Amino acid sequence: MADQSFKYPFFTRDDLSGFWALFADNLANMIIVSGVCTFVLHIPAEVVFGRILPGLGVALIVGLAFYAFLARRLALAERRTDVTALPYGISTPILFVYLFLIMKPVHDGALADGLAAEEAGLMAWRLGIAAAFLGGVLEACGAVIGPWLKRHLPRAGMLGTLAGIALVWIATVPLAEVFEDPLVGFASL
Repeated sequence: MADQSFKYPFFTRDDLSGFWALFADNLANMIIVSGVCTFVLHIPAEVVFGRILPGLGVALIVGLAFYAFLARRLALAERRTDVTALPYGISTPILFVYLFLIMKPVHDGALADGLAAEEAGLMAWRLGIAAAFLGGVLEACGAVIGPWLKRHLPRAGMLGTLAGIALVWIATVPLAEVFEDPLVGFASL
């Protein structure tokens, strides 16, 4: 019979740093979404602040709660206290892909066809929703074939995207610091 005394903590001190990192990342992405949608794509404010941002908020709460549930279930099943939830949020690279490689060309094409800026923005938003839905379908298919891919593809090949993002981060953050203090930065550069 299993010992019923095992307790998985609901909250630990280390959760604070994870919370603030995820909060800052998602907040920055929400600011980017609202700024690009409002000022670049000319999507009406009632859509941006009445549908897009509330939808992101609900998705974040549901996704984070689901991952927390899964982590708790795993911790209780394996009787471990070192289990944590997978961070859930807006993927910054995918965010820019949707905004500038899907929605912006649709917006610009609609403007070229004579639509008003707000109508072009609404068309871009609708196509962005459709693209996100199709992306979700592809991810669901990936979940089905994921175990097969994991067995047959080299691990280095699957981590290539992550490595690429890391290299860009490693290169751009120090360069930004050089530009913040150019007299010192360019001398050391």
